[in-house]
Amino acid sequence: MSSHLPLALVPLTPAAQAAQAAAGAPITLLATPRVQLGRSAHDVGASLVFHRDALTVSAVHCVFELRADGGFTVTDRSSNGTWVNDDRVPRAEAEPRGVPVKEGDIVALAAPPGRPVSTPIEFAVRRATEAEVAAVAAADAPRARAPSKRASSDDAAARLRKDVDELTLALAAAAAARDAAVAEAAALSDRAAAASDRADAAEGDAEAARDEAAALRVELEGAVSASQRLGADAAAAVDAALAEAKAEAKAAAKAAKADAAAACAAADAAGKGEAAAEARAEAAETAAATAREGEAAAAARADRAEAAFASLADAASALDRLIAPARDAVAALADAAAALPRGDSSTSNKRVSDADGTPADAAKRRRSAAAARGGAGAPLGERN
Repeated sequence: MSSHLPLALVPLTPAAQAAQAAAGAPITLLATPRVQLGRSAHDVGASLVFHRDALTVSAVHCVFELRADGGFTVTDRSSNGTWVNDDRVPRAEAEPRGVPVKEGDIVALAAPPGRPVSTPIEFAVRRATEAEVAAVAAADAPRARAPSKRASSDDAAARLRKDVDELTLALAAAAAARDAAVAEAAALSDRAAAASDRADAAEGDAEAARDEAAALRVELEGAVSASQRLGADAAAAVDAALAEAKAEAKAAAKAAKADAAAACAAADAAGKGEAAAEARAEAAETAAATAREGEAAAAARADRAEAAFASLADAASALDRLIAPARDAVAALADAAAALPRGDSSTSNKRVSDADGTPADAAKRRRSAAAARGGAGAPLGERN
């Protein structure tokens, strides 16, 4: 849809459609400086008149006016209000400049859009099509030609002013369309210049690419020739290497056979020596085991001897402790005998004999006492 076509009020509800049908056109064009909606047709510029039974609509309900930039505003002059989408339009006294309307808005009279009321009146704002503009013009032509019984000079002047306004609006729309076309042509010219620049740059890049491709082709041909020469040299080198490898392999095989024979002979000799060494090792191991067993037995005997010696020492100590009182008694008796008078030996001997038995027993006791005095200070172990 072209942007130079005017905006239009398209009826959405039955009441709006009935008023539009009474006007004899499918839509109401916002194509004049002033478009008025209401129940009165006496004011100049009244475009859509509702039936007098539409009690919610005021005589002059709302007015659409052309702005300097080509857009439209709507002012409210009703008792029940005018809405653009969900926003109520302030009354003309509060907002003389009105509220802007644009394509896609919903304009409702006496109630907000979508409100469940008995007689909703709603219009959509959108661009008119060329067919709709032609239909509106065809509907307006008979009324313009048909004479009216109430025609007067004021009506003629009003129509004249209306025609002038429509012509002015058409000229403004044509100027806007011309400006848009000029701007679009300038933009197309700029895009064409940019495309030409890109094409020149692409042509230069293509020429450089062709030169580079030619150079690469020359390098590729040289590389192919070099690779062919290298392939021939490599084949000759491979043949020479194979011949040399075969000769070296034969010589190595002969040497390996000789080494293997020598290794076999050495292995046989080593096997015999290894058997003898194993026998000597087993004998040495047996001797070592025997020596370890003898060492263990000697250690056990030494332990037992040490234990016996300790036991003997303990017994000697115990015996010394038992003999010590006896030695002390013998010493006392010897001291007592030495203190007796030597002249009356018979009496003494007799006394001793009477007391201790025979004279031989007394002599034996004296020798034992003398022997005891001679060795009374030494322990039993040391005296032995």
